[in-house]
Amino acid sequence: MCAALAACTISETDRAAELDALCDATTGAWTRVVVADEACEVPLFRNPAFDAAYQEANCRATYGDAFAAGTIRASQDAIARCRAALDANTCTPATRAAWRAATAACDQLIAGVQPAGAACSIDEECAAGFCARTADACGTCRAKQPVGAACDASVECASQICGAGTCQTGGLAIGAACAVDAQCASGLACANDHCQRVAALGESCAAAECNVFEGACITTQAGPTCTVFARVGLACSPWTDSAPSAAHCRWYDGEGCVAGACAVLPTVADGARCDFDLARCRPGARCLDQRCVPTLDEGSACDRDEVCGPYALCVAGACRFTDYDATCSRDGPTF
Repeated sequence: MCAALAACTISETDRAAELDALCDATTGAWTRVVVADEACEVPLFRNPAFDAAYQEANCRATYGDAFAAGTIRASQDAIARCRAALDANTCTPATRAAWRAATAACDQLIAGVQPAGAACSIDEECAAGFCARTADACGTCRAKQPVGAACDASVECASQICGAGTCQTGGLAIGAACAVDAQCASGLACANDHCQRVAALGESCAAAECNVFEGACITTQAGPTCTVFARVGLACSPWTDSAPSAAHCRWYDGEGCVAGACAVLPTVADGARCDFDLARCRPGARCLDQRCVPTLDEGSACDRDEVCGPYALCVAGACRFTDYDATCSRDGPTF
């Protein structure tokens, strides 16, 4: 472990430098990858509030105390490889999966030092495996689970795939039973509980999925066919239509089917109804349960994780970037 992390003795100055290498708004590897991933969202879901300054605050609040406790370290090798990958690869919504694969080094930026069986409160503290934890209680570092074991999240599985409450295998061929897309081999998707190929525009989608950034499965004279999305002003079918006969609208650009024709959806106020063919929320708000809900700032009162936004949790009635509890690993390794 010491060799992998360069040294087991580290000063407060070095810890601060490691945290900067992860979190700095301009150069921090963790912040850069999260900002790039956010910018890669389709316009409908992209939120300008989650900028570099927000993500730096997120990073420091999430990992600062664990760095101070000495239960996590930054991997300088992974930081260097992550930065190089980010410099060499640009993300677009249609190429997001390939971009994430090309920047896989960015998933290894943080290394935990807590051994199996040690106390923990977040997954990143564990040297191998994950933090098995129940709500409002300290957890224990455990080894990742084999295929078939029960799971709540992919981080718990050796395969990194949790679907339908069970650790799943990956790389499955066409026709194989599946629970989530991640199980299927490249170029395939999980539909109707089986891995299916992704059909090109104009091809049959009777036993295949369409590329969600190109078109949708529409009933035509030739049968179910992947049909290109309609542009503003053209005839359309709403997404709620179970047997659409006209093309759907370009959902990713905030367009929807209004009165039978594609139109740019209006932006509505907090509390108003929202949906793919109805309206979109203002920047800084999210569509939850078909209502626009403002994303709450850290420290704001909350009743569920969703209102705190995609990067925060509702902890003891307040929005927090992390539920890290320093008391859990107080008896862990010291440096």
